Amino acid sequence: MAKVLLNVRDLRISAGHKRIVDSISFTLESSELLLVTGPSGAGKTSLLRALAGVAFDLTVEGTIDRRSQLFYVPQEPWFSLTAPFVSQELSFYTGRADTEALKPLGLNDKLLASTIELSAGEAQRLALAVAYAIDTGIVLLDETTSYLEPEARRQVLEVVRGLLEKGIAVVVADHDPLLWRELATRTLYLENGRVSFFDDPVDTPIVRALVDLWSKYELRKHKPGHEICLEVDDLWYRYPDSQDFTIKSFSLKAYCGSMIWIKGGSGRGKTTLLRILAGLLRPSRGSVYLAGRVLYVPENPLLFLSEPTVSDELRGCNGIAEQFHLEHVASTPITRLSSGERRRLAIASALCRGARILLVDEPTIGLDPWNAVAVLEAIDKAASRGILVVTASHGEELGLVADKIVAL
Repeated sequence: MAKVLLNVRDLRISAGHKRIVDSISFTLESSELLLVTGPSGAGKTSLLRALAGVAFDLTVEGTIDRRSQLFYVPQEPWFSLTAPFVSQELSFYTGRADTEALKPLGLNDKLLASTIELSAGEAQRLALAVAYAIDTGIVLLDETTSYLEPEARRQVLEVVRGLLEKGIAVVVADHDPLLWRELATRTLYLENGRVSFFDDPVDTPIVRALVDLWSKYELRKHKPGHEICLEVDDLWYRYPDSQDFTIKSFSLKAYCGSMIWIKGGSGRGKTTLLRILAGLLRPSRGSVYLAGRVLYVPENPLLFLSEPTVSDELRGCNGIAEQFHLEHVASTPITRLSSGERRRLAIASALCRGARILLVDEPTIGLDPWNAVAVLEAIDKAASRGILVVTASHGEELGLVADKIVAL
């Protein structure tokens, strides 16, 4: 018989004078998966943080009755790691360091790896492996498949299915409701602080928008120029403490005005390649030629942003806040933005600053359909102005704007 593990009554969440979430009430039973979805910035992460008891910068009112131990996997994978090595991360939570918890998620060869060298997708899967291995009754997952390719996403779904079969209750926040349709018991849809419940994720407004937007989206065709902006010849790269090369014999020629999409599985070297092109890593051998100023937007946008508020970051760039749907948070501190808002802001800021070559890591991760389209249109427009845009991403939507696809 299912038992109630979480009881939420009249939950209200505010940031200063702004109400983020208005009066939510629900119960969560063992073996139940509650899917939380809605537009970027709607309050999904704030809700999960409140349930986890870590919303220290927010005002949380109402009742949250947790009747079991809880484990929270945050949206940003770099915030989930606590130890320098994978084995220590496991033993910190479970008291043992073996590969059994890593195997279902394809990480069994990472036991001795440094956590700082994990890709974002590998860090996400490691956090989920910990959640599966520890003794807990409730697991909160915030965009836990956002940095993963389709095969790794299927692995995550099977592990979550295993959690449910063990009687664990799961709350998942995700912009892709269809991914969780088979497992979701109920769907909580958040928008403008208000909540609606759906039995089937396909009935939510975000799914209807997803289908409608992508079916109508049209790429403005543009032709790359004839000037070479980037040339990579026989590039090899190996991390100092590794025996294997992450990048092997990679070559690429790209013209100004092109949009290059680098794709590949988690941990295949996409981010490493962008860091080499940005000059943050020195190639083990091979050469890189860049014609002009380079700007690199990393997958963690907080590493790019330098000003306290949105308006400060975009000062002097007329109209770009509206283009990226950020005008309503113009005076909001960077730390109060959602992950998706920070990502859009970092890309907008990079376009403001001017560059001949723009490198963007995971430009559409964590974005709802409306904002993903806004980012794609901005990237497409930049390329049409002669800027070389190089993106690394798992998102298949990048294929709509890329004129060259490079698989790692």
